[in-house]
Amino acid sequence: MKLKTRLLFSGFTFLCFAMLIAGIQERSMRAQEQAMGLNFVPDEPALKYEFLPGPPVNSRGFNERELPLEKPAGIQRVAVIGDSVTHGASVSQPQIYSRVAEDSAHAAGFTRIQTLNFAVYGYDIESIRGLVHARVGKFNPDLVVYGFYINDPIPTEVVDTDHGRPNRHPVWVGTGPRNFSVLHPTVDIWLHNRSAFFRSLEGAAGLRHLAGRGIPEELAWDWFEEELDVMILDLQKMKIPMAAMLIPPHVLVQPDLDVCDERAERQRYCARNLEVIHRAQTIFSARGIPIIDGVAAYRAGGVADLFAHPGDLDHPNAEGQRRLGVAFGAALPGLLP
Repeated sequence: MKLKTRLLFSGFTFLCFAMLIAGIQERSMRAQEQAMGLNFVPDEPALKYEFLPGPPVNSRGFNERELPLEKPAGIQRVAVIGDSVTHGASVSQPQIYSRVAEDSAHAAGFTRIQTLNFAVYGYDIESIRGLVHARVGKFNPDLVVYGFYINDPIPTEVVDTDHGRPNRHPVWVGTGPRNFSVLHPTVDIWLHNRSAFFRSLEGAAGLRHLAGRGIPEELAWDWFEEELDVMILDLQKMKIPMAAMLIPPHVLVQPDLDVCDERAERQRYCARNLEVIHRAQTIFSARGIPIIDGVAAYRAGGVADLFAHPGDLDHPNAEGQRRLGVAFGAALPGLLP
């Protein structure tokens, strides 16, 4: 066999082998994404990703009961938006504060109130704004309540599809300018929309980029306010009023900030996050948005252990969700038009 023929045969064999490996990796990563119930190519780019239907997620992709798109006569619908705390991470659907609020309102005689939970874990303000634009308005709510959490002013850029082993299967979901590229920006976008395997390569490159950049010391408040204003304008066009529930880390159930820091095992953690809540309060108040005080809601039942899991400072257990829901339910009659 001539040298040229051998080289061509070797090159062809290598190409076939590489395509086989890539195909295996593609099937593996696509299965990983599906196992997590995530779609990373939604029809609304600002969403970044969304849930695939499958219990406990309903047919429309939300951690909520099956509810008709058309609002029943006489019902007052309240759409609840936010991230993983509002989504109900670590608790069952009936224990999520939005559902507790509905039950609480019904017990108080306001039986026409119906809450719908549209929250998705990991969403930042950009995705929440995109969700309102693309999904929420179709359900014709009478009120939208934004469950603000302290990390919402931080853009979500990487999502992990393996919660058990962080950063094992990352997917890049950032939509802003970025200073890295796997191949070429145009090619990257094309492949991102078509290949789960490429999304994993892109995620790994994104993690290296974020590690080199370091953790930002300041929250992106200017970006947050810009996205919030777009969402408010969108709701005004739909003639839907808005309110906000400002939710802190659940360890702030402890009013003594030194003891709170001991529970969090971090210095000045509680004081810093109170500052975030106060900043958010100023932002919403300046826009005339009614506020439900999540700090007061947590503290209303006295000091308690609200950890759903050891070390998880973000997601409250069922009692923490109940406290938020009771405060939310008590506020709803006065917020609805």
